[in-house]
Amino acid sequence: MSEILITGGRLIDGTGAAPRPADVLLRDDSIVAVGAPGTVTGAPDARRLDATGKTVMRSEEHTSELQSHLN
Repeated sequence: MSEILITGGRLIDGTGAAPRPADVLLRDDSIVAVGAPGTVTGAPDARRLDATGKTVMRSEEHTSELQSHLN
């Protein structure tokens, strides 16, 4: 199992909502969690990417996965 935790970014989720700070957890190329900064945790060996000052957007292949993790 491979995890990537993206932290500190500004999320554009594709729903038309305003961009917001969020952390995103990917596991084996699937989005498994989206939450407010500091609320999403990955496995101890997860690759961590600091997206501070950057924008995080979903790709076309992750659209439905990201929307299912919002609210």
